[in-house]
Formats: sequence, C-alpha cells, structure tokens
Amino acid sequence: MVETSLEKSTAAMKPGINRNPRLFNLAIIAVILATALLLAACGGGPGKYTDAENTVPASLLPRTPFLIDSPVPFSEVLEQDIEPYVITPLAMEPGQAFRFAVIMYACCVVAQLVEAEITWRVHPQEGASIDPSSGLLKVDPATSHGSVFKVSADVENGAYNPSTEVTVITREENPLAGSWREGDTGNVGELLFTADGQYAATWTMLEDYMDLFRTYELDTTTGAVELNYEWDRIETAGFSGTGSYRIEDDGSLVLEGICSGGPDSKLGTGEEVCTHRFLPRS
Repeated sequence: MVETSLEKSTAAMKPGINRNPRLFNLAIIAVILATALLLAACGGGPGKYTDAENTVPASLLPRTPFLIDSPVPFSEVLEQDIEPYVITPLAMEPGQAFRFAVIMYACCVVAQLVEAEITWRVHPQEGASIDPSSGLLKVDPATSHGSVFKVSADVENGAYNPSTEVTVITREENPLAGSWREGDTGNVGELLFTADGQYAATWTMLEDYMDLFRTYELDTTTGAVELNYEWDRIETAGFSGTGSYRIEDDGSLVLEGICSGGPDSKLGTGEEVCTHRFLPRS
C-alpha cells in the first residue's frame, strides 16, 4: 500500500486534551530529558535525511526527527519484525533530484537506513528517471505541476517491495507546499503543507505528531487561503482558517486572518494571534 509521509506522521495521534501552561512547561522539560536518554540508548542524534546529490530544499525533505548514521542490515530488520518503508520528500520541483532510501524506525522516533541489495524503479518513466542501483530520482525540468510518480524498491530480489509516491509542484501553482516554522513571536512550531492539499500544525517541534489537521485551499491569483478545520488534538479556541497569504522577498510566508489562541487555547495565554510569519524549515 502506498502511504504518504503525512499519513505516517498522523497515524498515532491522540484525542484532544486541555493543557495547563505550568504543567506544559514541565512536560516539555521531561520530553527533552527523555529524548536525550532515548538518543543515547539508540546511538543517534538530531539530523535529517539528506545526500550530496539531493537538490530538494530542506523545507521539502522528509520529516524525520532523528537519524542514525550507521545503517542496519536487512536481516536484522526481519529479525525485529519491523516494517521498513521508502523515505520520501514532501514534494519535488521540476529539475530537482532526490536519492530515495529504505528506512526503518528504531526506538520510536529514531530513523535508521536499511542496508540491503535494492533495485529501484519509477512509474511512469516519462518526466522522471531513477538510477536502479542508487535510487537517485531526477525530475525533468519540463515536468508539469501535479505530476505524480510511483517509486518502488525491490529489496533483496523480492523479499520486500515497498513503494511510495512523490508529487511534482511548481511554486507558481503552490507556493505553500513544504514545512514552515514560525518566528520568535509565534506560537506554531511547525506548519506543514502537502502537495495533495493537506495541512497540519504542530505546536511543539519535539512532537512527532500533529495538533491540527485537515485540508487547505488557495487562490494564487487573489492570495486567499482557507485552512479547513476538522479537529484538534489540543483544544484551540478561537481558531479561524479563512485569510490571506503572501510570500515575502526573503522567502518567508505571511498568513493574515488565520487566528489561533484564546483563553482555552494550547498555552492558556488568552491572546488571539491572527498574523503569522513563517520561515522555510532549514
């Protein structure tokens, strides 16, 4: 089954709860300490999947919290009964390249590359090409916005056959796609827009799940944007998803009229924030 990276990230989300500011701060400290112990136990450290030949910008790279440099043999993956998958960028633009890889999760949030004999294929072959040995996919400069390619990995001569899909975007048609982080004055840890019209907001970057999730619509002619509101994991009073967007000369994203906050919101500050400035994830 082909599964998007956002579906993987949201698979374990839990029902909403109210959050007390003081308890929340203590919880964050506890999470930081627990994460440090977890990384020490697993031998990993903060990082993101990248490669010298990747030309995909950091804001479109896979959402992998922690990455272990040393790969794990496929035989060990079978012994642990862990299902690996193909790591995938959020989207690609015409002319960009990305080296696909098979990856597994160890210790919950720590990702590890799988070492195996892998043959790579892409379908359709018009508009993109892939090196069958290295997994380096190159999108043709003339490939149109919205093109979707299925990337398949034949692991150890058919022992395992994971696949994924990647969508090609142009910034003229979708300037929002990717991962954004709000500036110092903001309260959104990460705002994620996928190429297939979904968005997710995460209040704390340490989290490996999403707090708000639904679909979005934008009008590149007028600059209007609509964040359709379905549910929240943490109660977000005063949320309004109808507003406008613009991309500044420095590449930052400004959302106006998109309100979050209120007396019962995530931090209980009582402040409603309706203008947000985001930077592309680096």
